[in-house]
Amino acid sequence: MSKDIHVGVQPLSRSEWVRLFEQNGLKVTWSSEAPMHLLRPWRVLQDEGVRGGLRFVFKIATDQMIRRRVCAMRQLFDKYGEHLGAISLVGRREPDMPITAHE
Repeated sequence: MSKDIHVGVQPLSRSEWVRLFEQNGLKVTWSSEAPMHLLRPWRVLQDEGVRGGLRFVFKIATDQMIRRRVCAMRQLFDKYGEHLGAISLVGRREPDMPITAHE
């Protein structure tokens, strides 16, 4: 996946994300999961608004390199869509838990 979209990614499950939060002194207080809809037109508008969505479309239309990367990402999301999703977590630092840095 990192090779295809040129970004260092490491997809994690919900339980793996929760474990990372806990290892760093955070307790998950809320979570939600949703299908991976990144780069879908309606999602771009929802995330970026009309102005940001138009700026996004303009960049794709005028920059061949960006267009290729976005198309590659979209194909990847479509190909593995049933195995990918969006996970949102809210964490709270426990008063007695030290914050540690993990790489």
